[in-house]
Amino acid sequence: MLRFCSLRYGSVDDRRHASRFQSLFFLEVDVSIEFPFRAMAVDAELFPHASKHEGPRGLFADLTLGDAPVVGKFLGVQGRRIGIWGAGQLSIPLVALYLLMGAKVAIARRDLSALEKLKAALGRYVPVENLLCLSCDVTDEAALSASLNQMEATFGGIDTVIGLAGGVYGPANATGGRSLQDVTAEAVMKQLMVDFVGSFNLIKAAEPYLQRSKNGPSAGLVSSMSSQFPGLQGVHVSYGPAKAAVDTFMAGIARSWGPWGGRINSVAIGFGIADQNRNLLLTADGEPSERGNRFLGLTPLGGFVKPDDVAWAYLFLTSPLSTFITGHTLAVDGGYLVGRW
Repeated sequence: MLRFCSLRYGSVDDRRHASRFQSLFFLEVDVSIEFPFRAMAVDAELFPHASKHEGPRGLFADLTLGDAPVVGKFLGVQGRRIGIWGAGQLSIPLVALYLLMGAKVAIARRDLSALEKLKAALGRYVPVENLLCLSCDVTDEAALSASLNQMEATFGGIDTVIGLAGGVYGPANATGGRSLQDVTAEAVMKQLMVDFVGSFNLIKAAEPYLQRSKNGPSAGLVSSMSSQFPGLQGVHVSYGPAKAAVDTFMAGIARSWGPWGGRINSVAIGFGIADQNRNLLLTADGEPSERGNRFLGLTPLGGFVKPDDVAWAYLFLTSPLSTFITGHTLAVDGGYLVGRW
């Protein structure tokens, strides 16, 4: 339902003074609708798993669809040109947030048909006229360059790039009953190609585009708590080291980008429920497994990480809110970093 929104100031909701604030009015979806990210994930068939153990945090509970344009203008997100490479569970709330707050968003993934499905799912909840879908493999330098060219040509420039491609590649880690002796160098290289080399390729290719930006150029990469603790979940063989390489690379780039005003940070994500680890963290009936309970017991804030939690972190690190922050790895882990001690 479309309707005009009334100005709210504290406890005041007075339509009689609407004429004084016409510039603050906009058409919106019914303001009673909360951010339906889980429904979007189900519609897009991208990691639609829900769990009551994700934690009671309601970061979006009081923020409705109708609030987003004003919030976006206040946060400096409105009008920014943002590219996201890697479309999965993490990208859904992030893309929706950026679009609702008035940004122009390009999202890239190897499978373009999956992106079209995501766009259709998002379109049932948020405006998608400023969403550009691109086919790209971050390990393919030519495809990456083509996607950046297309984004710049469509939006007139690029202000932010975010690399979300990656994930645990089972054969490259001591998981699923595998030991170190079962892991091959070929498998390790495949893990490193996506999680580290892919990040390297993106930042290298995006650098000249960001240097042309006059709108606070920034970049964000994805890390993991697995880079902080050797041996965690058996991913010490290649996934953890790949993410540790991302953090080190990011810190070095921050030093070289500083003189021209470019910023880069990463988000180290804690334990969340996705296809790759669902069977490790939960039992068949959806309750925490022994390992899952161990992680929950060491997490002061309780619960597993949600995509919404991660979206807020990237929103902060790639917006003018963090103008003087660069070279930083932000842990979104519910306190696990300190709780395990």
